[in-house]
Amino acid sequence: MAEKLKSFVVRWKYEAVIFLMTMIPVLFNYGKLAEIHRMYVPYYLFDFSMGINSRVLVGSLVKLLTSHPTEEWITGFATVILIFGMLLTAFALGGVVKNSKSENKFAVFVFIVFFVSGAYTISLFSRFFGMLDIHMYILALISVVFAQNKYLRWLVPVLCVSGVLVNYVFIMSYFPFVLLAMLYYADKSEKKLGDITVIVITLISVLALTLYCVFVAKDHMFMTFEEALKIMEEKIGHTLTDEQNEYASLYLFGFHTESEEIYGVKIADASPIEYLYYFIRFLYENRIGMSGIITLSIITVPVVAAFWTIWIMCIKNAEKKSRKFVYLCCILSVICIPVCCILSTDFIRWIGSGVICQFGMCFLLFYTKDVAFDKTIEKLRKLFSENKIILIIIFFVYISSAYLELAT
Repeated sequence: MAEKLKSFVVRWKYEAVIFLMTMIPVLFNYGKLAEIHRMYVPYYLFDFSMGINSRVLVGSLVKLLTSHPTEEWITGFATVILIFGMLLTAFALGGVVKNSKSENKFAVFVFIVFFVSGAYTISLFSRFFGMLDIHMYILALISVVFAQNKYLRWLVPVLCVSGVLVNYVFIMSYFPFVLLAMLYYADKSEKKLGDITVIVITLISVLALTLYCVFVAKDHMFMTFEEALKIMEEKIGHTLTDEQNEYASLYLFGFHTESEEIYGVKIADASPIEYLYYFIRFLYENRIGMSGIITLSIITVPVVAAFWTIWIMCIKNAEKKSRKFVYLCCILSVICIPVCCILSTDFIRWIGSGVICQFGMCFLLFYTKDVAFDKTIEKLRKLFSENKIILIIIFFVYISSAYLELAT
């Protein structure tokens, strides 16, 4: 028995350590996990009986599990999903450590420490406890794992479509990570036809469904907003009110009535130019001005610059033009951050998804022992081995950015 236990510990030691590391931010945000914010409750009540739309997949899953989800039940369900996401992350990163080159293992751990302790990575899932982001992240992570298998990769379009049904912002938040991974696998593969076919199917499916959810779905709901509201009230067992903005998500997502107006315009019918105008007006009236933009830039720009430095070095070290293109796409994927910030005012969440995407590609290249990436890491390893104090200073400045953001 002792021998089996020892063997088990040895086999999963990396996963166990990484899981404990991922749970540290969760414990720091434990107070938020005691009860889900009421603004997020409707995300767990919408389901496909109300119409084919985004933000209904999670509610449909809840409906399969219980017909009367109380707020306590929803809190417990969200907690389980959060812990599952951390566990899945631990197993994925444990596999990266095991499969990376022996001389890169310390570098992998450095990346993992930065990934786990950062202000804009997986700590966001516990800080925004109950939001749908963790579901999109899980689907993206599973998609990346499946994409490297010639049989499981055919499930990637289904997983990505599911991500859109969780929230259509998936296309600009966590889908770029999946797309970058698939492009890399296709470039690495000798028989590219299957990989390219999966990429095309996934792209068309995700783009088509996203456009449907954004422009068409609201006009083809199976019931009115009032009818959907009544069903949700029956599910949860009490009246849903909008006092103190507790259930604001009812009115902001999925179901719009003709009388619903914000700033004198129906949001569902606003043109892109009108939307941009009201977005800027929102920033001004909510005092999200230059100070907020400067603060976010101070936190984000150095992190993005660090990843861009890695990708530029990889481009220089790569011999194949197709591989250089993949690294270039890694640089360009950062564009998704400001696009998401324009589409939604939850800036911190979308900065987080962009940073997670960058970390994810680095872990993928560690796992696959990418030659150009290994050369880049070797140069960085030599640089910091001679200047360890610089790496320590960078780390403390990096983690202190979380407090800078909270202070502002």
